[in-house]
Amino acid sequence: MRLLQSQPYLHGELTLSDRDPDAASASSGGNISPGATSADANAASGGSVPARGTSSLRRVRQRIIDSRLLLQNRAIVRYLVVGGLSFVIDFGLLALFEEVFHWQTWIATAVAFLLSVIFNYIAQRTYSFDSNTPHGKTLVRYVILLAFNTVATSVIVSLGAKTPLTWAGAKIVATGMTTLWNYFVFKYWIFASRRLRS
Repeated sequence: MRLLQSQPYLHGELTLSDRDPDAASASSGGNISPGATSADANAASGGSVPARGTSSLRRVRQRIIDSRLLLQNRAIVRYLVVGGLSFVIDFGLLALFEEVFHWQTWIATAVAFLLSVIFNYIAQRTYSFDSNTPHGKTLVRYVILLAFNTVATSVIVSLGAKTPLTWAGAKIVATGMTTLWNYFVFKYWIFASRRLRS
């Protein structure tokens, strides 16, 4: 009785490969060699075998993404630091020209702004965005941005000087506005071609 129970063909458990190995090979396209493992048979029959190293590739991809985000965050911090220093230079010179030399507001604003952006250009190019774009190309674009910012800042400060905001408050407003749009202009236009820091 035990002998009968141990025979799979008596209970309908006999597989195709047990009954006819040649037929099993033919059903899989004849690609299964004798002694092939179940994984080989699965692959030959069209089954999918989990790819090795998938988790490693995902980790590498995630590390690359994290490093890019870190570099981008560093660029923002550097941009803000340089912008802060530029503001100190600009604001200090404006106060000097306005309060000490008693220049007209629009002249004092324009000169102080122009001097501060010279520092800003050098520092943003070399420190914030580490750009390798040729100077000729970046200077032309920077001059265009400079002209626009000069007009915008002069108009904002001149108008603000006639209000309770005074020229000082208007200068802060103008600086905040130019700081916001300058970052995107620097990143995507003036210093668009830049090398990543290691």
